Amino acid sequence: MSNKKKKKKNNTEISKVTKENKKNAEKEMLEKTLQGLKEESEVNPDLESFFEKVREKKEEMEKEDKTIEEVIKPQKSEKKTSKFKYFLTFICILATIIYYVFYIKNSFNTIEYMKNIINASIILITIIFMTLGLISNKKTRNILSYLSSFLIIVFVSFNLLSIKDIIKLPKLDVLKDLTNISLLDAMNYTDKFKININTIYEYSDNIPEGYIIMQDIKSGTLLKKVKDLNLTISSGPNYDKELIISNFIGRTLDELLEYIDVNHLNNVTLNFTTNDNVEKDIITDQSIKGEIKRNTSITFTISLGNKHGLKEITLEDLNNKSTFDATLYLKRNAIKYELSYDYSDTIKKDHVISHDPVKGKKVKPDSDVVKLVISKGKKIIVPDFSNASVDDVVNWIVENNLKIAFKEKYSTTIEKDKLLEVSVKKDDVISEGTKITITTSLGSLTIPKFNSLPEFKSWASENNIGYDEKYEYSDSVAKGNIISLSKKTGDKIDPAKDRLTVTISYGKAVTVPNFVGKSKSNILNTCYSVGLNCTFYYVGYNNLAYDTATTQNVASGRKVVSGTYVNIGLSSGPAKTYTIYIQSEWYSQSGSADNTINILRQKLNAAAPGVNFNFIKKSSNSYPPGFIHPDSPVKGPHGVNVTQGHTYTIWVTQ
Repeated sequence: MSNKKKKKKNNTEISKVTKENKKNAEKEMLEKTLQGLKEESEVNPDLESFFEKVREKKEEMEKEDKTIEEVIKPQKSEKKTSKFKYFLTFICILATIIYYVFYIKNSFNTIEYMKNIINASIILITIIFMTLGLISNKKTRNILSYLSSFLIIVFVSFNLLSIKDIIKLPKLDVLKDLTNISLLDAMNYTDKFKININTIYEYSDNIPEGYIIMQDIKSGTLLKKVKDLNLTISSGPNYDKELIISNFIGRTLDELLEYIDVNHLNNVTLNFTTNDNVEKDIITDQSIKGEIKRNTSITFTISLGNKHGLKEITLEDLNNKSTFDATLYLKRNAIKYELSYDYSDTIKKDHVISHDPVKGKKVKPDSDVVKLVISKGKKIIVPDFSNASVDDVVNWIVENNLKIAFKEKYSTTIEKDKLLEVSVKKDDVISEGTKITITTSLGSLTIPKFNSLPEFKSWASENNIGYDEKYEYSDSVAKGNIISLSKKTGDKIDPAKDRLTVTISYGKAVTVPNFVGKSKSNILNTCYSVGLNCTFYYVGYNNLAYDTATTQNVASGRKVVSGTYVNIGLSSGPAKTYTIYIQSEWYSQSGSADNTINILRQKLNAAAPGVNFNFIKKSSNSYPPGFIHPDSPVKGPHGVNVTQGHTYTIWVTQ
């Protein structure tokens, strides 16, 4: 603010204060005068009229003050309202501009983007005018109202005229909807606009094979913005899909045909036989019920009715009919047929080219034969693809109604995404529907750095790389980790030709000590210190002390992997000799051979531990069952010497 303006403002404020003070002084004087007059009028009646005039003057001044207060208050309130109006106006304009930008951005890719820009601009300006009118004076507000009304009229008129096509706005080419059209048609369209397409194949029960299921960029997008387009192509029905087939026996052929069509069964055989008990076109048998795949071979038997009901028919036109439909027609009428195959440039694959007899001829069931010539499709001779691109091969496949499949392989010679090979060769003769596999290059495959053996194996599996495993001891590489590869990190490798050798660590080599003659406790300490797993078993009695090693299954001095198991035989110690006495009460009360044997085994094992006893049952004419046989090698209560580790036989009568 300038000094001049500040001075003017201060003078105004001083003037206001001066006037206010003057007025207050006048009121105060008037109040005192009025009080004096009141006192005098009580004494002097003549002064009463003058007092009334002064009192009226005072009331007038009070009324004026009140009016001024009422005027000032709204002015203050109006000042606050004005600030809110400015704020609200700013918010409205800002919101309108944001909406305008957003709307234009989202409509730019549409076919009527120019119309949308004009409409949005008119609306934007109109809202700004109407919003500014809220904070303007009356004159400006009227002008802005006229302008806003004019713009509304322009908006309505413009849209009416554009609808009637009186006003023609420029339209740019936009991407059309490619779904449900053939890949060939789509490629012809995208080639015209130099759009690169990428294809993905998916099964579909609804979209025919070779037709487009979906596109990743929506139709209506400006073509100038479309450089790459991903198309999902139908591979036709998935014939490996499983379904539950119910029992059709007793149902009509038409019901079965509808089911076959809806569920895309493609390996169905229909056999027709005469049946005196079942009317015509009723199913009498089926080979499979329950869960099957679409391509599972399944056979249905259908009744032709009574044999005597078969009649001569006038042959209808079978040309261009599918093989299935043509043969079904003949089967339903018990007409024999023969099939032959030939190429055709006009008749689709698996459709009838011609037949003999021709349409209109009479044919008899079970005697006449109809010869059908079936199309193999166009005779296609494979061109030379040695210098072709991937697009060239794809175009050729699509143009000739062939099926397509893609593979990728690494190559040390062919650049990434370039044509590597085609599954057919030059001058091969193929028919329509043949699947052609295009193999493209993944470029050079180089060997990365591997941190673990599982990582290497996963990489080799993913890239179809063959390898051989080789094991070596290593003091520096932990057991199970890679010591080296036959190729270095960064080297190129061709999975089709090269095979790797991976050397894997056994871990540190352990030299097996000589354990023979050492005690079990000593052996355990040694095994723990060198990293071996030692197990033990007892070999029997000998001259060595108890728990002394006599044998080991891994020879001493041999190098083995840490953690190797070594099985060690231990001595049971020197054999002891015992004198045993077989007490008569052990067997005399048993009553059976088995009872005596159980008692003897228990008693003798306790009396002579480590001695083996073999019990044999023998018949006897002199002793009842359960006694010691008189001819037993070991018998009697007289005492017999037995030694540990040896086996002694006792006969028991039965």
